[in-house]
Amino acid sequence: MTINERIRVLRKDLGLNQKDFGARIGLKNKTISWMEQDGSTVIEQNRRIICDKFHVSINWLETGEGDMYSQDAPNDIFDTLRTELKLSDIEEKILRGYFDLDERSRKSVTDFIVNIGRSADKVVSVPMDEDITDISQSDDDLELKKRQDIIAAEFAAEKKGRMSTASTSINGHAKKA
Repeated sequence: MTINERIRVLRKDLGLNQKDFGARIGLKNKTISWMEQDGSTVIEQNRRIICDKFHVSINWLETGEGDMYSQDAPNDIFDTLRTELKLSDIEEKILRGYFDLDERSRKSVTDFIVNIGRSADKVVSVPMDEDITDISQSDDDLELKKRQDIIAAEFAAEKKGRMSTASTSINGHAKKA
């Protein structure tokens, strides 16, 4: 079996089509198609990326000898993250879901989160040297009225955001699109 056939075998073992396999390693599906064609050269950089990303034995990929997957590598990057960052199950699911999105969808999610941060900055003005967690968690330092004002401002900003996407019906009343 050639290296080209082993790449095809690996991709199919992972249950990925050429487009998804390529996306995982930062290559276009045309490049994956090329690498899977018998006689095509697979450059060292691409061999290394494949091995690192999918925990494949470089020896197996290059020669066909030994096990396909490295025995000492974690199952995936989230094994390492879960241990090092002490991720909860929900945090891991959120990260997996985010990174399973295509590039355009990830950008949309990122933009959405950035906009939430900007909206929060407009609603509650916090001096740069003050920690926002102190404001949101300190019942003693924040009177009930001030907390209610902050919540009211957040709801108003959220409602305003919804209203900007509303359309006007025939009788002039705003309704959700």
